[in-house]
Amino acid sequence: MKSIIPSVIVFQTAQTGDIVIAELNSKTITGFHFDLLCMDGGKGFFLEDLSLTAFCPIAQVIPAIDPRNPNKIFAPGDLVRCEILKLTPSLEKVVVGMKGNTLSPEMRHSVQLGLIFQPDLPLQFSYVKEIKAILMF
Repeated sequence: MKSIIPSVIVFQTAQTGDIVIAELNSKTITGFHFDLLCMDGGKGFFLEDLSLTAFCPIAQVIPAIDPRNPNKIFAPGDLVRCEILKLTPSLEKVVVGMKGNTLSPEMRHSVQLGLIFQPDLPLQFSYVKEIKAILMF
């Protein structure tokens, strides 16, 4: 059973414009559904164990840019950096986007939204994953 306390803390602390890392779960005509993995950009929340999801409306999706594959399209399992557009804590709903609409001008130049790869993950997320993998053995 999922613990209520950690997700409540996340929803009390997270705000519009915060950056999250997510894994693409599915695509529909209306948008993308993500599993939230962690916060990025200063807030070090590890979200993967909370089973929080997010929705990205199709109008907020940018092209998947992969220098190794110019014909890349988003696929389930892809890692994506998004900005939070809207939070509804009572329903645990998160709406995200990839266009940088809520980012400050400084953040727009320093944060790459959209498709990312393993080396782009925040260090704290990578460390927690490594520790969890060690503890599982």
